[in-house]
Parts: sequence; C-alpha cells; structure tokens
Amino acid sequence: MPEQYHAEKRTIGGLLSMSEPPIEVSTVQRDFSWDTLHVRAFWEDLLSFSNTHPGSSLEGQEYFLGSIVLAKRGEGDVYVLVDGQQRLATATILLSVIRDFLGKYNLDAARQTQNEYIAKTDYLKGTSPHFDRMYKFQPYEHDRHFFRQLVQDDNIPDAAPKPTQRSHQLIAKARSFFKEQLGRQWETLGGGEKGFLWALRLQKVLTNHVSVVIAIALDEDIAFSVFETLNDRGIGVAPEDLIRNFVTLQAPETARPEVRSNMEKVWALEPELRLEDFFRHYWLSHKGDLKSRSLYRELKSSFSSEKLSPVDYSRDLAHSAEVYQRIVSCSDPDTDTSRHLESVKTLRAQALMPVLLSLFDLAEAGSVTAHQARTLVKTLVSLYVRHNVIGNLESSKLEEELFGLARDLREKKDSAGYALARLAKFAPADSDFKEAFSKAEVRRREVARYLLREIEVHRRRTGELDVAPSNKVNLEHIYPLSPGAEIQDSSLGEAVHRIGNLTILSTALNDKAKNSAFSKKQGFYAASDLLVAKELGDKAKFVAWTPETIAQRQAELANDAVAVWAMPTKP
Repeated sequence: MPEQYHAEKRTIGGLLSMSEPPIEVSTVQRDFSWDTLHVRAFWEDLLSFSNTHPGSSLEGQEYFLGSIVLAKRGEGDVYVLVDGQQRLATATILLSVIRDFLGKYNLDAARQTQNEYIAKTDYLKGTSPHFDRMYKFQPYEHDRHFFRQLVQDDNIPDAAPKPTQRSHQLIAKARSFFKEQLGRQWETLGGGEKGFLWALRLQKVLTNHVSVVIAIALDEDIAFSVFETLNDRGIGVAPEDLIRNFVTLQAPETARPEVRSNMEKVWALEPELRLEDFFRHYWLSHKGDLKSRSLYRELKSSFSSEKLSPVDYSRDLAHSAEVYQRIVSCSDPDTDTSRHLESVKTLRAQALMPVLLSLFDLAEAGSVTAHQARTLVKTLVSLYVRHNVIGNLESSKLEEELFGLARDLREKKDSAGYALARLAKFAPADSDFKEAFSKAEVRRREVARYLLREIEVHRRRTGELDVAPSNKVNLEHIYPLSPGAEIQDSSLGEAVHRIGNLTILSTALNDKAKNSAFSKKQGFYAASDLLVAKELGDKAKFVAWTPETIAQRQAELANDAVAVWAMPTKP
C-alpha cells in the first residue's frame, strides 16, 4: 500500500526555510482570526520559554507548538496548509518585526532573516521593486495582498496599507502588539548592540527551538482526513471550523466559491454571536436532538445518509445565521417581541434558542404571523420561568420537549396553534407554579431584578407610570446580605434570598435606603419603609420584618406571578 502521508518533526525556522515550494493556505480555510488575546499568549509563551533557558542553557531545549498538516499540490509546486494557519501567520508577523529591529543595527542580519524565513528575493530576475520574490508563507487569499504589503515586504512604505476587513485589522493589531513589545525591550536595553543581540536571540528561540510535528499528505483530501481525525478528538479545532471545511470540500470544485461565500456570511457575524452555539442550535432546530456528543460527526453522517447538497446547506446556514443574530440581539420590528427576547437573554435561556430559530424561520417564510410569533415567544419565556427558574424541575426534560418542538414546528401546517397547545400541556400547572413561587429563593441578581420588574409592570398595567428595564433598576435585600453585628437575626438570615425579601428601587430610593439606619427595635430594614410606601401604601401592614412577613409578601407576589407568566392556549 503506497504511503499516503508521512509525519516528521520540524522547527518553525526549518518549516519556513524549507518552503520551496512555498506554503499556501488551503482555500477551505478561514481568514486570519487570532485576536490580541491569542497573540499575547503566543508571545508570553515564547518569552517564558526563553527566560526559562537563559544563555547557553537554551541549547537542546524545545517548545512544542502542536501539529501542522500539509498537502502536496500537483507536481509539488506548492504545499497546501490544511491546519496551522494562525500559528504560522503569527510567527511570520513576529519575524517581520524582529527583522525590522535587527535592521536598526545591522542591515545584513535583517536581509538574512527576510530571505530565509519571510520572502526570498532573486535580484537577478524580475524588475524593481520586487524583482522575483517568493513568499515563504501565503495566507488565505482574502488576506494575501494585505499581508504581503504590511508584513512580508521589507520595503514597507511610510503609509501602511489600510485594512478593508476584520482579518486585516487583526493582522495589523498583531504586528502593532509585537512592535510595542520589542520596542519596549529595545529601549530598556538602550538599543545598539545590546538591543540587536536580544532581538537576535529571540529570533533564534522562535526559529530554532519552537517545534511542530508536520504531517505531509499526498493530496488535499488525504490531508483533510488527517486534520479531521486529529481535531475531532478534541486536540484544538472548534467543531464549527471542522464543519466549515467539511461542507466546502463536499461541494464540487465549481460550486466551492459559492459555498465559501455563504460560509463567510456566517463567520462575519462572529463578533456578535458564538458560532459554536449557532451551529448547535441550528442542528437542534432541524433535527430535534443530538445522537452523539459530536455535532461534527452527526453532520457527516447526515450528509452521507440524506445526500445533502453542500450548496443548499450553506445557503440555509447563511440565512439562518442572520435570523439567529436578530434573535440574539433582541431585534424585531414588534417592540413587544423584542422585549420578550430581552427576557430570554436576561434569563440565559439557551434551551429556547432552537425553537426560537424555527419560529422566526417560519415567520420569515410567512407561515407564522407577527402576532403569533409574539404570543409564542412570550409563552416560551413563561414556560422557562415556570419550569426552570422557579420550578427547578429537570432541565433535560424541558430540553427534550423544546428541541423536539423545534423540529416538529417546521413540519406542521398550523405551527402556532400546535406549538401553543403542546407548550400548555407540558407547562407546570398554575397551582404548582404558585406554590413553587411562594417558596422560591433567587440568588442571581439579574434574574431577581427581572422577576420583580415584570411583576411591577403587571401591577402598573394601567400605564400611568413607566418602569425602567430590569438592568436599570437596583435590587435591594430588605434584610441585608451583610448585616452588622447589632442587627443580625438568624431567622431572617435564612430568608435573605427569598423573593419576598427582595425589592427593586429606583436609584434615588436606593440611595435613600442606603443612607437610612436600620433599627432592630423598629423591626425592619429602612428599605422596607420604602417598599411599603411604594408597593402597599400602608405602612401599618408590616409592623415588623419577620420570616412570616416575608412569606406573606411572597405569597402576594406569587398571585401576580401566575398572571405575569401565564400559559395562553390560543395563538
């Protein structure tokens, strides 16, 4: 059997200097994506390794940077990089900055760094300014021209090229970060020979002592199989990146530009949403469950068993990503629907996302009206509050129900009516919810603010007064979380997180409460004065703040909660 790939250990310098042919990033890879956090980690690891082995103790030491997967293309005119783009791009950026600092003292050293690791120039061929230049590392095509101008060309103009996309900005930020770090040390050493020798040692650490294991495959398909096997075992690539590459490679060569374009629309939303969450929720929205822990394996199996079209799949992904982004950003033309989506966000109700994606996909298609969508979103929030937030019931059962509903919604003619009936049947009964609410404790401040704010809105439903959003009001513990020794009461301390011991106050009232004194003799915290005035209008109703008083108030709040988080049965 012919050898399909072979593996070997190389240093970063050995990998870059060997590249005749050069290393070119595969067309199924994404743009440069490392932000300052990743670049800083790369730098600090390198510096830590160097400092751990000062002077001649560096000899024989290695810092392992992981695996790199390459494929030969054609007759070997280029190596295609399937895995390792971010690390090699970042190493090249750092080498370019080292080159520039070396050139401050010794131009020959700078030229040697440039020719050996960055871009080899044959001055006997071609014409000025580039002559015949072979770039050792060639990033993703959308970044290539910008990367050459900013990083790889050693005759960089005074005016740096302007970034035209996010990946360009990240490349520029990475180079600025390295320039700042080297510049700081250069100034500390006073430049000159000391600065030069320090920069030279840093280059030696990076090129001669940072190692990788490279797997070189006969072709790109084999290389991707190696990459897939390594990373589906949890070694380092996110499942969404595996999915992107897999779907792109499933498409015929002529269709890959469209698939890549659709995938790029999904990745363009990355700063605003977590792609891993989106891919998982998209799958659950269509399939109802995950048979295994690996979403990537599920997708591969479906492509095989269902004969999915990679072009159609990428189109639907791009469309759903835009819909998902609107859900996450709580952006809907209907203001009430947007407010209910804010509730989903506040409660961190991730279990609702697959069914919300199905619902809004149907709304986009005209199968669900705006009124029906609004009612269903409110009902989903009510169910989540009843089942999870207050009921503390088994989350897995709620997820199983919701994920199945997300799938089934796409197949029903009367989607809204079917969904409301199914949700009402699954939800805890009013009596059970009321009892659970009357006993509940809430420790997450944003959830407590949300619950009390929604009840306050319900109580003011005639509309004479507005209530600020839950994130704009202050949560007050009537009996305080940290009472002084003179007011400690063990019976009240046990009830400190009960809903009945919590209230929301405006900033002005909250400041007044904080400036008031607690009188144990009086029997309740100053905030309860404000609470009674705000909420009950009858200070005599609570003559003392006791566990019984808290329970009484919480029972009254529970009566309102049943109406606030009601379960309607009609769309």
